[in-house]
Amino acid sequence: MNRRSVLTSIGTAGTVAIAGCTDQGEASTEQDESDTEQEEPESKAPQIKRVELITEWNSFGDVVDNAIDSTTVGSNVAIGIRYDYWHEGGTHAITAQAEIRDENGEQYDILQHTAERLTESEGWDDWEWYLPFSTDGASTGEYEATVQIRDDDSEETSEAVSTTFTIEE
Repeated sequence: MNRRSVLTSIGTAGTVAIAGCTDQGEASTEQDESDTEQEEPESKAPQIKRVELITEWNSFGDVVDNAIDSTTVGSNVAIGIRYDYWHEGGTHAITAQAEIRDENGEQYDILQHTAERLTESEGWDDWEWYLPFSTDGASTGEYEATVQIRDDDSEETSEAVSTTFTIEE
């Protein structure tokens, strides 16, 4: 299956917050962009470092700090994503998608969002996003969320990374 086609599949559009994003579109991450030039990589595909079910996201680090293994039916939770991406100066667009399947392999939901970020320099940077969803109407059991990120500028897609979690009564 073409990984790019996965990102364009029809699904429920989720909303997403970008690491440290303010209403003015400014973003902050744990590491400041460096003025030091980095060697341009052969592949500019985003590199997913961590995918977790999280209770909430407010700032960089919450993908780790707010990670949980289970939630209850009727909860509002999110799939948190930490990844590295290559950027050049200017506007940079990324699309994230999470496909959630139950223990029988049936699709529960697809969450997708595209966002842009203004960058001033070239290089690798850490970033976090979250894709919120509700467990209203979900059956109890084991679920798997599989995430991919597409760099819309280089048109490269990350490897898929998954996390599993349980929905309880």
